[in-house]
Parts: sequence; C-alpha cells; structure tokens
Amino acid sequence: MVSPATDNAAISAGTWDAAMDHGRAALASRDFAAAYRHFGNAHGLGHNELARHLSAHAGLLATARSQHKASKLAKYLLLLTGAALFDKDHSRTTCPVCRAAGSAANPQP
Repeated sequence: MVSPATDNAAISAGTWDAAMDHGRAALASRDFAAAYRHFGNAHGLGHNELARHLSAHAGLLATARSQHKASKLAKYLLLLTGAALFDKDHSRTTCPVCRAAGSAANPQP
C-alpha cells in the first residue's frame, strides 16, 4: 500500500514534471512570459528537492538567455549558483538563498 507521504511526493513529482515540460514548450515557442511562469511554478513545486530546484533555476536562466536580457541573465545565474553552492534538500523558509529566490518564483517578463 502507498503511504500518503509517498502518494503526495508522486503527485508533486508529476506536477513538477508537467510544469517543466510546459516551460520548455513555451521557451521553444518563444513565449517568454509563459516560460517564466511555468519554470517559476516548477521552482516552487521542486524547492524541497535540490535536483528539481536547480533544474527550475536552469530553466529560468535559459529563458533569460533566450531573451538576451543581461540583467535577468545575471540575476538567474547568481540564483542558480547560490542554490548550487548553498542549498540542500530543505524547507524554503529557512535558507537565505531561497528567500532571495522567492522573487524568481513569480518573475516578471
């Protein structure tokens, strides 16, 4: 039998995967606002698992790179680097990098 915790993790994983897939599709079609929104959603959904957290940051960085927006590129590169160096699998409320990345979860195009 599947425990409620395992079931919730599976739901979150499926939702995260969907958000990342939608973000990649939006990026491929050059719908940057949608790409930021979907990768931001994935960021929030995958924040407690380092690999997913970093992947969502990489999606945000790829969107900024595709847009040729230097300020956003610098911002998302800094957040990705900070997450890679300082994050562990944890709650987003306890980490200063995560609190700083909070604005990345709902970026403005």
